[in-house]
Amino acid sequence: MFIRVMLLLAVAVFVAACANQKKDISIQSPDNQVVVEYELSPLGEPVYTVLFKKDTVIKPSKLGVELKNS
Repeated sequence: MFIRVMLLLAVAVFVAACANQKKDISIQSPDNQVVVEYELSPLGEPVYTVLFKKDTVIKPSKLGVELKNS
């Protein structure tokens, strides 16, 4: 029984560690001059940034959907 509890605890810790990993996504234009980066803010909100020739054109901005009848 003790081994099962320890195994369950180890699996829970592993899953929690994997869930907290930050995954940033970057998409580039074919000529690599325009880059759009997607990431999660420290509050867990999705944000995007746009760069042109490595200069920030759009600062980190929230990504979301506004519903007309909300």
